[in-house]
Amino acid sequence: MVDTSILEEETPQVWTLVLTGGLPFQINIPMSPLLEHDGTWSLWKVHGTLGELQQIQAVIQKTGAVVSSYTESQTMEQKYERMELLGLDPTEPVVPTPDTQALLEELETFR
Repeated sequence: MVDTSILEEETPQVWTLVLTGGLPFQINIPMSPLLEHDGTWSLWKVHGTLGELQQIQAVIQKTGAVVSSYTESQTMEQKYERMELLGLDPTEPVVPTPDTQALLEELETFR
């Protein structure tokens, strides 16, 4: 199963699912191509929230398949390490410039 301590329920993530065994089946999940399991071994990438992932896992398990899930998101420790390697101070707040502020305001219109 997934370590849910670092994830927020409603934040969409990219998930890697590893399926083994069970019956062959196909499933159509929003934001993903048609996913097919041949009953032996399959590797899928799925985009969705933790709640959606849990629903998908429940459906897969009904076919008798064993499913393992991993998220593509970074832990807070990994984020800090990446920022330090890039020479950025993870504790320093980012100050918006007029250019980035205009971009943020434009992006807000799409919500």
